[in-house]
Amino acid sequence: MRIARTLLACAVLAACTYRTPSEPPAPLPEPPPPPPYEPPPPPPDGSIVELPDIEALETRPAISGGSLAVTPAGLVVAGDPDRASIWVLDPGTRTVRGRIALDADDEPGRMAVDSTGRVHVVLRRSGGVLTIDPETAAVVEGRAVCRTPRGIAWDAARERLWVACASGELLTLPPSRSPVETVFLLEDDLRDVLVGADRLYVSRFRSAELLEVDPDGGDVLARRQAPEQTREILMRPEPTTAIAQPNTAWRIRFDASGDVVMLHQTSISTPIEVEMSGYSGDECGGGVVGPAISVFSTTTEDVFGGSTVSNAVLAVDLAVDDASSRYHVAAAATDALFLGFGMGAISVPTETVGERCLFGEENFGLRSRGVGESARAVEIMPDGRMVALFADPLRVVVDGTVEFQGRPHQVERGFELFHTATPSMTACASCHPEGGEDGHVWDFVGTGVRRTQTLLGGLLETAPFHWAGDQA
Repeated sequence: MRIARTLLACAVLAACTYRTPSEPPAPLPEPPPPPPYEPPPPPPDGSIVELPDIEALETRPAISGGSLAVTPAGLVVAGDPDRASIWVLDPGTRTVRGRIALDADDEPGRMAVDSTGRVHVVLRRSGGVLTIDPETAAVVEGRAVCRTPRGIAWDAARERLWVACASGELLTLPPSRSPVETVFLLEDDLRDVLVGADRLYVSRFRSAELLEVDPDGGDVLARRQAPEQTREILMRPEPTTAIAQPNTAWRIRFDASGDVVMLHQTSISTPIEVEMSGYSGDECGGGVVGPAISVFSTTTEDVFGGSTVSNAVLAVDLAVDDASSRYHVAAAATDALFLGFGMGAISVPTETVGERCLFGEENFGLRSRGVGESARAVEIMPDGRMVALFADPLRVVVDGTVEFQGRPHQVERGFELFHTATPSMTACASCHPEGGEDGHVWDFVGTGVRRTQTLLGGLLETAPFHWAGDQA
């Protein structure tokens, strides 16, 4: 081998040595084109495409939701944090284009599709953006952006990506082969970013605020918050009217009119009677914490809605279906420990926003297929069908039909307990989104005010230590 390398080096050197000065340098040969993609034969009609069996991480990240993209060609790119994977799937031919293996500390998050059809994936924990060619299911490149990237959006007019970071940076990134260009330092806890005609719309996670940002100078032009609610809480000894404050903006999207739709939570701020039997619910079928939808006008200062999404626990993602005038909501809480409370993907008519309770028209919870259903993300296909990402097992569901499915991994009781829907229609993750805290201050009768504690890090990171040990 060493001799062969030496001969090769000598041959190259000789060619360079004996070329006359008048000869132009030989052009580099064009790389051979990649072979055309030939998908494997699809399974028989009506059968489910089985995904390869990939072992889950020993420690699974808390559910963040919304790691799903659909290309103009109809390919589905699905982030799978539980298995440190990104799947590229073709529902049209019912084939698996490929799987991209990630490092355990990457955690795929939000995705954006650029004008060429490439998909850019936020890596939430490793601080990067991964660019994927979905046609070949191959990684084009990976770039570092910030410590805590969260939201990403493609700006077609500027041909740039915008990335929002929980550490407060809002930055621009060329579509390929270049590092970060511009960094605007805003406020911490940034979540999603949308590109409007003359401004950017950036959400803040815990406060459920919407910032309007000048894309040229980074100035905050306006700031609005989701509205508070008035809710009827079914407390003992008698029902009471309560005020619920907005928090935890899980997702923002544009609707057909260009307004910004926010999926967030609301939590009771009125004094709460706490009994050993647990917290009480409300007339919408929810608990003291519930998902809500609010709409921010982009032509006026109005914010309307704040409507509770009924019978949905831990709603983490939202898709706007303009053709059918529906909002599709992914409810991630499982029914693993309390049978019969699995939620799934819920469809809500847009015309009902503004009413106190939003009852879903359809439910793709797939409860008959087993417990533990958890909808993580929803998107709209180019032909108008809804695609939803479920776990566990990993499933890709198109208009209520399971198209792709993996094997369930071993149940982790701690993970299931944290994300399960209790009879009070709340989950631990409702107040501790992504394992952290929602920024809400509770007022418990006989105990006083208590701010939600974070569960991230070790014991010293969970201060203030204000629990008496009799509440959870």
